[in-house]
Amino acid sequence: MSDIDPAIGKVLKECGLGNDAVWKHKQSGSWIAKHWALEKAAAHKNIIFDAPQIIFADPEKKLATICATGHLGDRTEWSIGEAAPYNTQQQYPFAMAEKRAKDRVILKLIGLHGLAYSEEEADDFKENRPKEKPLPSGALGKTAAKAEMQKLSVLIHDNEQTPTVDMLNAHLADHKELLEQVSRDWPEWIHGMENNKDFVGFNERIHDRREELAIRDAENLHPQETE
Repeated sequence: MSDIDPAIGKVLKECGLGNDAVWKHKQSGSWIAKHWALEKAAAHKNIIFDAPQIIFADPEKKLATICATGHLGDRTEWSIGEAAPYNTQQQYPFAMAEKRAKDRVILKLIGLHGLAYSEEEADDFKENRPKEKPLPSGALGKTAAKAEMQKLSVLIHDNEQTPTVDMLNAHLADHKELLEQVSRDWPEWIHGMENNKDFVGFNERIHDRREELAIRDAENLHPQETE
């Protein structure tokens, strides 16, 4: 990369890294350091980290705030890493918060703070991040679709709202557009994941629920005679 900032190039060389360790973010013009490169720089410089401190944690809401402290010789730096649904799409907030905190500390200790950002700072700071396909008119985003599928799953397993196979079929018909979109955009939600028995698809859950209701219908039609 010929147009790299000379100050950045000098630091990279001192850390045993090449120019491929960073790239320029087109939208902002900022230089972005790759996470693997910062880890390599930390190892090259022998940066030592204390155990991270958890400042805030709410696993259910996927919120995590972590403080990381690092040492390089007689220098010490600390920084905060935050992860929440509004600033990352990753499903592991604690790992993301730790990455962000440690990357910021590394940038400070090696002299890149203010010159470059970590690629973990934002989802669009990913050089090879796949571009999302535009959704058809009226289609749901992934988060909204997931929430609707969860509501549907609760509905069909509620014995009061779905007491019979006919009612189950009616609910599925009412959610036809949702199920068609999910089948198209996130087929693993419908069919499950191959070689992963813990990821049960919606079809299998529907099959089990249909059998459960069929047995119940049969018992109601033919109650056991009492002696």
